[in-house]
Amino acid sequence: MLAIGQYREAGALAAESARAFPDDAAAQFARYQALRAVGNVPAATEALTVAARTQRGAFDPQRETPANAAARAQALQLLGADPKLTLDRVLTPAIQASPEAREPYLALGEIALSKRDDLLASETFRDGNNRLPGDADLLFGLARSLDDPKTSAKYLAQALKLNPRHVPALVFQARGLIDTGAFPEAEKTLASVEKINPSQPGAWALRSLLAQLRGDANGAAAARGKALQFWAENPEVDYEIGTGLARQYRFDEAIASFRSALAMDPNHLPSHFELGSNLLRSGSETEGWSHIERVLARDPYHVAAFNLMTLREAMSKMQTLNSGGVTVRLSAADRVLFGSRVLALGAKARETLSQKYGVALPFDVMVDVLPTQKDFDVRTFNLPIGEGFLGVCFGPLITTCSPRTRLGRANWQAVLWHEMAHVVTLTGSRHRIPRWLSEGLSVHEEKAAHPGWGMGMNSERRQAILDGKTPPILESNSLFQTNPDLAYFHASMIADFLDSRLGIEGLRRLLRELSADRTIAQALATVAGPPEKLQADFAQYAKAQAESYGCDLDWKPLGDEEFTELRAGPSAFLAAQPRRYFAVMDRAHELERAQDWKALRDLLDPIVTIEPNNREADNPYTLIAEASHSLRDQGAERAALEKLIALDAGNLPAAERLLELACKSGPEAAKAAEGVLAINPADPAALLAVAEVSRTGDLANTIANYEALLSTDPLNSARLRLELAQTLYVRNDPRARREVLKALEENPRLEPALTLLQTIHQGSPLP
Repeated sequence: MLAIGQYREAGALAAESARAFPDDAAAQFARYQALRAVGNVPAATEALTVAARTQRGAFDPQRETPANAAARAQALQLLGADPKLTLDRVLTPAIQASPEAREPYLALGEIALSKRDDLLASETFRDGNNRLPGDADLLFGLARSLDDPKTSAKYLAQALKLNPRHVPALVFQARGLIDTGAFPEAEKTLASVEKINPSQPGAWALRSLLAQLRGDANGAAAARGKALQFWAENPEVDYEIGTGLARQYRFDEAIASFRSALAMDPNHLPSHFELGSNLLRSGSETEGWSHIERVLARDPYHVAAFNLMTLREAMSKMQTLNSGGVTVRLSAADRVLFGSRVLALGAKARETLSQKYGVALPFDVMVDVLPTQKDFDVRTFNLPIGEGFLGVCFGPLITTCSPRTRLGRANWQAVLWHEMAHVVTLTGSRHRIPRWLSEGLSVHEEKAAHPGWGMGMNSERRQAILDGKTPPILESNSLFQTNPDLAYFHASMIADFLDSRLGIEGLRRLLRELSADRTIAQALATVAGPPEKLQADFAQYAKAQAESYGCDLDWKPLGDEEFTELRAGPSAFLAAQPRRYFAVMDRAHELERAQDWKALRDLLDPIVTIEPNNREADNPYTLIAEASHSLRDQGAERAALEKLIALDAGNLPAAERLLELACKSGPEAAKAAEGVLAINPADPAALLAVAEVSRTGDLANTIANYEALLSTDPLNSARLRLELAQTLYVRNDPRARREVLKALEENPRLEPALTLLQTIHQGSPLP
């Protein structure tokens, strides 16, 4: 009856059942669910208390069934009992005594999910599924506990195949479809829910969310009213709407929904947690922390709240820099190393991009550079999820991880510019911009700022486009769930296309249309013309871009027989197919192993002539640079490395080698050093190079560069402090005495330092 929306009838039947079986925890828990569905909270709480007291102490198979143990455990948890005691004394013994019973697995999994302990939840549901294959509820629980969208979708599909009328699974599916922007598909799924349960509050809450996302305020209010028809004070309705809005980055509206939920039920911990999390992302940190504190005080086993409070302690030790409408918060070590660079680039990006898009930012942008991957994950997602994201923008807040923990993974300057573009497009659209357009414009702006930033065509992306594996423009969000690399590149191609077609004025107008609560389909139709023609023109544009990449190269992969033929007779194979890219690269690696450097260059020079902008992971420029180095042809080596950096400014080995080839001082060294520091801000050679160059320039910059270098604890720190002291003294800076004394503290027999100290004491000029 609950499943099909007969809530009042379910309550009457549950009351009858509970009277007939007063010591049956499952019957009492069912009564609690039925009474709560119609908003009779006092009676529901009484039923919950009865369920929790049907047995005392640990699970005893002689006195309690596994189903009743599971219901008792859930009741205990909802009443605030210690989760560990419940797990150790009730659920674990029930599972051990009856491993084929499903209810304890489901109860334990649900409790773990409520604590945001996704690892325990997934392990529990997986164990249950292994014991009881083909159980739709266990498969659905496993789908909810997994972060990976593809794996989650697999288990959800299995659950719905077993039970196509599984209402919670259908609601979960609709939620995911809304998140990816597949609104028509979500509507169909919710319609199928309505046929089963026309009163399901979660489904009506999602209908309200859909209407709000479409700018239909009246429809949103009507659907919300339907969701609350049986229980006018149901906090889960506004909680559902709020979490959906937050996933769409509409944080102000999400916060309002969570406040509404808490007005209905001030003790609704999920709403306290989400309100706190979203306030932390929106800059209201004092209030945000207060809600997280409340959750942890009430539920010490709430994993995400515990993680955040632990992070709060770590963040209290971070330092803050502010300039040009940007506030940077980072560790003391990172502040010395590259804090000024982050601040300067952030301010430049803010000014450049806000002017370009005509968007006034009414706030200082906060950039949190977290010292560890775990800190970044918790600040961003509330839970450690492992490497994946380089940075995330919530509007007024950007979170990223210190590049010192991700050496060689990315150019941190490109990441910051990308996220700052999000700040502008989110603000300019009032957070109404779909993910594909926001990501596409951010990658587009990366490329506009620096040729080695952003993403370019390669053979894999080329083939996906030619094979029709990219979705239509309006369905582009779906690709982020299945192929993130292609999704970002596809989105950037759309942005490039829209820029070429509309110009910056058209892009500005597009943001204004979105900010006026027009859907992306409506906005594009207004700004760019009929959607069918727009899609057709873009498809033609994307195909032309793909075909132009290495258009005279054969990108077909080698089959097994071809590979054998190539290895048996490379000369004959390549004579017949000289432009077979993967055959050429395989032969190039053979020549590399044989150290036949001249033959290697002769083989690859025609390949890069055909496609100079080669962005393959196995890149011919890398081998050409290696061969040129071995042939002692520094000019050719430098040219190959410079091309690599021009194509990918995150290539750390190429940047480091260019620095080695550069002169020890002058603009060439400074440029090469900055290229390294944009990837690894702690590189001693690069820091020394910029410090040496800056000695003839700005004093503040000189000091910052030397301090950054000295923070890496170099072996020649006394000599470096002496150089800094000399620079300061020439500029009549009193800090020269302090630095020369530090140099002598490290090396008391450093004669030039003793001489400088005497000179300073006498007030004489440097000899």
